Amino acid sequence: METALPVPARTPAGNTATGWLKILALVFMFIDHAGKMLFPNVPEMRIIGRIAFPIYVWCMIVGFHYTRSVPKYLLRVLAVGIISQPLYYLALHHEYEIGVKFSALLQNFSFPELGQFLRTLFVRPNIFLTLFLGLCAVWGVSGRKDPTHVLVPAAAAMIGAVLWIQFGWQYALGFWLLAALSVGICVLRKADVEKNMARFLVPAAALILATLQNTDYGWKGVLLFILLYAVRDSRPGIAAVMTAYFMFWGAAYSVTGSLFGLKFDVKKWPAFLSQPLSALLRMETYALLSLPLILIRFKKDLKMPRWVGYAVYPAHLLLLYILELIFRQSA
Repeated sequence: METALPVPARTPAGNTATGWLKILALVFMFIDHAGKMLFPNVPEMRIIGRIAFPIYVWCMIVGFHYTRSVPKYLLRVLAVGIISQPLYYLALHHEYEIGVKFSALLQNFSFPELGQFLRTLFVRPNIFLTLFLGLCAVWGVSGRKDPTHVLVPAAAAMIGAVLWIQFGWQYALGFWLLAALSVGICVLRKADVEKNMARFLVPAAALILATLQNTDYGWKGVLLFILLYAVRDSRPGIAAVMTAYFMFWGAAYSVTGSLFGLKFDVKKWPAFLSQPLSALLRMETYALLSLPLILIRFKKDLKMPRWVGYAVYPAHLLLLYILELIFRQSA
């Protein structure tokens, strides 16, 4: 009887210099946020900002492959997101809403007032919640030998809690009964309950929560995690998935009429140029500019303490808020 050979690890095929990639993604994100808050009449800054998110997703997939502890990785990402949320709210110009709720909380502290304040604070979550949910989805799909029994009940509890808040307790109860029925079926079939439930429930939870909580990029951002993870060991696969994905996403946006002061009308160009370019020159399709950075390996990576890589995100939000105050006073 032949012995089955071990399945080789699917090492990420693209650029694994995540130190440099994270810094570049932060620069692109800062340009994007500055364009939104400080220079709204410069759409090119928002276009450049489209490059950031795919790079962050790829960095997370590489980090997931090499991390020794997925739970600790998740906790770090979630902690940065929670710490950054007040700064994100201030930097993205929602300080009036949060100020009203915070004043009400100070004047009459109660659990309902605290709940209202937290709901206001997290009604527009920053990008780290999307990264957290995407990493959860990848963890569930991967079937890694980590404590998935922690993820399954946590995912079920989170979906139920969001359904309760958004729609009422009946929806949460219905979902929990459905989840219990699924567990019962797995037990009766003597299946691996933890692994099978994790592979189904965790990515489903991530997609649902991203939609209900109105995260940055929503369910589409979480889906990009799953798709890129599936082709992580193939450069042609990464390029194909990215191209198809962002051309599909970009189809919902209008064709760009000008770039860096140069105006053009694609419809007047020859058909062999106008048709492909009209599909590429759209807001979300510009994210494909990140492909060379994801696919081409750097010879050396940027070495820096782990805390620096996480601290630069809230730091850039603080800088953006200070700049916005200066611009407001000088106007």
